[in-house]
Amino acid sequence: MNGGAYNALLNTTSKSMASFAATLTLLSYMATSVISANEAIHYLHHLVPALPIIITTVILLSFFGMLTIGGVSESSKVAIGIFLFHLSSFAILSIFIAFFLFNNGMETFMKNWHFPTTGGTITNAIFLGFAASMLGVSGFESSANFVEEQQTGVFPKTLKNMWIVVSVINPLAALFALSLFTIPLLQSDAYQNTLLIKMASQVGGNWLAILIGIDAFLVLSGAVLTSFIGVSGLLERMALDRILPQYF
Repeated sequence: MNGGAYNALLNTTSKSMASFAATLTLLSYMATSVISANEAIHYLHHLVPALPIIITTVILLSFFGMLTIGGVSESSKVAIGIFLFHLSSFAILSIFIAFFLFNNGMETFMKNWHFPTTGGTITNAIFLGFAASMLGVSGFESSANFVEEQQTGVFPKTLKNMWIVVSVINPLAALFALSLFTIPLLQSDAYQNTLLIKMASQVGGNWLAILIGIDAFLVLSGAVLTSFIGVSGLLERMALDRILPQYF
């Protein structure tokens, strides 16, 4: 049934506890959609500098919101296409970075490895690193919120495939970033929103930066649509349970 964590808690705890979890989930979806849309437009802005970031972000959010209200859901063929394009783009980027590091060494990574930890303690650094890394797996809760729209057996496949990809790509991307740029540079404003483009430009030039920019825009836009679809499934389930008005 739709609802994810809300539905699980509804069947194991109390209605008030489930409602509280649902409220946090709604906030999570709001954050995920806004951050994903803003990041997507930052990458698009790099390709089309004339675009105003804030206005275009609002337009992108409104566009996907209207699509969802109109009853449009994710297409499996489109999702697979974006997924394969993303894997191919990252594989190309990884090959270029590996070749670059083979020729230039790991001096930057070793310099970053000995960079002083924030707060002065390794425990604090691990906590901050874990908290930041959770942003990299945002969206895992989405599939469970519209499970009723999925065919039998699809839900466990989505979890398995996401974990496999994330377990490889996320640590590798962090390793590559730390091997190419110093930490002060990574923390600068210029590198905060379009880091993958900076990495691609460093090792492959403008054509690779354009490829990665298009890939990032597509993937992040897909995350926006998934957020709207997921929140719709959650709202529908809560309305059926008479926690929200029947309008939803």
